[in-house]
Amino acid sequence: MHRAAIICSVVCALGLASANAQQAASATLSHVQTQGILNCGIVREDAEYSIEDNHGSRGTFDDDLCKAFSVAALGTKAKLTSITFLDSASALDALRDGRIDVIASVSTDFSHSTAPGILLSPPVFYDGVGFLVPNQANVQHAPQLASKRVCYLSATTVESALRRWFRDGQLDFVPFPFQEEGEMEAAFLTGNCTAMAGDLTRLVNTRAEFGSLASQYAILPDVIAQDPLASATRNSDPTWSSLVLWVTQGLMMAQDLGLSSQQARIKQFAMDSPEAKLLGRTHELGAPFGLPDDWFLHVLEATGTYGDIYERAFGSGTLCPMKRRTTDDCQHRGPLSPLPLN
Repeated sequence: MHRAAIICSVVCALGLASANAQQAASATLSHVQTQGILNCGIVREDAEYSIEDNHGSRGTFDDDLCKAFSVAALGTKAKLTSITFLDSASALDALRDGRIDVIASVSTDFSHSTAPGILLSPPVFYDGVGFLVPNQANVQHAPQLASKRVCYLSATTVESALRRWFRDGQLDFVPFPFQEEGEMEAAFLTGNCTAMAGDLTRLVNTRAEFGSLASQYAILPDVIAQDPLASATRNSDPTWSSLVLWVTQGLMMAQDLGLSSQQARIKQFAMDSPEAKLLGRTHELGAPFGLPDDWFLHVLEATGTYGDIYERAFGSGTLCPMKRRTTDDCQHRGPLSPLPLN
């Protein structure tokens, strides 16, 4: 997607969010401000506990989103409680009954998208099913795994994606399913299967856990199924949901505009520019939410742009680096097309 189209789409989305926010005051925002603290849900799935989605930990990525939401609601002295859940269902139940105010990221699969009382934002993170292979296997792309044994956790969305992808590509699938993650990793490390399949976030964490052996393994560039993640709110509070949307989409827009936290406060922008609107200089962002006009400026100063958040969580300096994927990477890909991760 071209830069101008991205900016236009985000501005339009934010304009809609602003219009929705004017419908009614937010009960959630009022509660958060009264309590002086935001309760944010973070799903750190444990494959031994639940293989409902089988994503890996997003680490500081979700933590930073929670921080952004708290600063939006409470300002520069915001307080935050991050509450960890071992599966998505528990987090959604906590959101539904009011124990938490928002979930940083959760799968946008059918069951979550249609969950009663829940509203999902546009994607905040693009995960997907891929493969981890040993370098010595000399496999560069997923189609080369035809007739080779593939390890995976059974009865998961990963298994469904594998069977569909091999079938659609008319490739010979040699399955090696497991019930427990530890047993699967042991089989993979001892060469009993050529590849381990899973969501990319889980694969990068698994590879990092190999320690000194990590450099002997690589994640293939192919992604055979998409599994985007979104922030979740209660659908009974459209104004709060709009604010969460403003935060996540605004962080992405700030990155695309090249808007650093340093220049945001001191640089002059034309009043009809997207930068001026985003920073509250047109006096449009505050009133619909009952917030100061410059509330997003404080968010930007607290977390940086979306790109800054992503780099801290998955950049080259982390234990589990993961190249960023975008909407452009998730469109018009045939079943055998390598999906670039940069």
